[in-house]
Amino acid sequence: MNADEIISQWKREYAADRVDVAHLLCDRHSGVALDYLDDKGSQSQFSFDALSDLSRRCATALIELGIGPGDPVATLLPKSPELMLTALGIWRIGAVHLPLFTAFGPDAISYRLQRSNTKVVVTDAVQQSKLPGSGSARVVVDGGTGDLDFWTLINRTSPLQTNVARQANDAIVLLYTSGTTGHPKGALLPVKALPSIMSYMRFGLDVREEDVYWNIAGPGWAYGLYYALIGPLLLGHRTLFYNAPFNAEMTWRILRERGITNFAAAPTVYRALRAYTPVLGATDRVRLCAA
Repeated sequence: MNADEIISQWKREYAADRVDVAHLLCDRHSGVALDYLDDKGSQSQFSFDALSDLSRRCATALIELGIGPGDPVATLLPKSPELMLTALGIWRIGAVHLPLFTAFGPDAISYRLQRSNTKVVVTDAVQQSKLPGSGSARVVVDGGTGDLDFWTLINRTSPLQTNVARQANDAIVLLYTSGTTGHPKGALLPVKALPSIMSYMRFGLDVREEDVYWNIAGPGWAYGLYYALIGPLLLGHRTLFYNAPFNAEMTWRILRERGITNFAAAPTVYRALRAYTPVLGATDRVRLCAA
């Protein structure tokens, strides 16, 4: 099939009366879904099967916290396995994912939580202190006392057996604008927008089956959320999360050591990488190539 035929098929699939979003993003795929590493030396891999089981447990935990179809659930998390598990758990029960950028201060976070009437926010110990003292239930990854612990909830629950199907116009993401022109405004991403994300991944970024793909963008904004998290899941493609502040030297090292063949980033990242290039040795090569 040519590109037009492929896109038309995707549009029909995602415009059905009942769309199982979690099946499209996770359950129909096999193999490795996520490579994770951080600046502390931690490394791990998650298969689609592992994501399916853990996110089904996350979905059950969210239901027990009172979340149902259409309810927003916020994540204030870095690029981490917990972020991917939570997002999939949200979509399994027909709820709406509200991503929060980890560089936000307390006022920006509070505004978005209040405006969206968010019932649950999933965060980590680093970001925990930014949250308002009341309003939303807080689930914390490796957090302190007084809040619900993420992995305790996951490990004590049973996997959700049946995903909640959604319709084409139902929202799966609530993403707020940056607020550069007045107050931040909420924008909904419906199920029927998923073929656009797939099209950009396949025909814009040219992600191919044999690629080792890395989108360095943060998932608190659209580009990282759509094309570092949602897009690879839709394609059943492995993605890489590096949980650390940007560092040109480390980025070059990952590009080389992981054999990255398809890389996506903001222009400032490319400028920083180019500025660092003269420090590299003559044999330090990466596998990136022009599409």
